[in-house]
Amino acid sequence: LRSHTAVEADVRSELLLLPEVTAVPRVQVFYLDGGLAVEAQCRMLEHLTVSELREVAKAGQASLKRGLPDSLVDVSIGLDLGSAYVETDAF
Repeated sequence: LRSHTAVEADVRSELLLLPEVTAVPRVQVFYLDGGLAVEAQCRMLEHLTVSELREVAKAGQASLKRGLPDSLVDVSIGLDLGSAYVETDAF
């Protein structure tokens, strides 16, 4: 398995390819029996609606699932909305 720092860097790079994502301040990697689970907190463009933010999170989850060489068993992306926090689960 790859190091958590390599996985974190790839998660950040992949999510920052989405034009709506402005920063990825936190990424956590969990090593499970069946593969890896990742949690990422993203900052988004401020003008997006909650529905749009959820769509971006879904796109990010799909992108990570396709783009990372690791076996991902769970992807969770938190959206930093200022004082609010929304979390979506891919699997």
